[in-house]
Amino acid sequence: MIFGKKSPLQKAAAVLKRNGYATEVQSAGEAGRVDRLAVTLADDYRERPQRLYLSLASDAQAARQEQGEAPADTATPYDEIDFLQFYCQLPFRPQPESRPALAQYLHTLNRQLPLPGFGLKEEAVFFRYLLVTAGDEIPDRLLYETVTLIEFILKRTLAGIEQRASASG
Repeated sequence: MIFGKKSPLQKAAAVLKRNGYATEVQSAGEAGRVDRLAVTLADDYRERPQRLYLSLASDAQAARQEQGEAPADTATPYDEIDFLQFYCQLPFRPQPESRPALAQYLHTLNRQLPLPGFGLKEEAVFFRYLLVTAGDEIPDRLLYETVTLIEFILKRTLAGIEQRASASG
């Protein structure tokens, strides 16, 4: 079991390394606003590298507050809940004309998946999943199985998503 206040991302890295994943803990400066764990997944169907990034959602909220993007005194019901975020940006950009049909496809796909998480931003398609945790406590097996399930979902759906992202109208 991963727990304690000392670097939960380093502990997660150790669990995933024991299970065959290459990992790298990236500090806030090099990674962006928050510390994150980069997990190397199997290459996709076009042999492009894939990385899954894990970060503590509470760290992300604190970073937004420090940047002035979220008021420090704004409390929400979710402030007492800890999340581990899993994030993977897919290796292509959707064509503008494909966005409406792609958004509908992702919505339908998410309804059918055991871990829904596909989303669409202006110029990116991504997979994002939030795992509710008890503080920094994350059972080893849950962490490993969540990563392997996300990897499986990406492997099974990426070609279809990319095809729809490049289709016109």
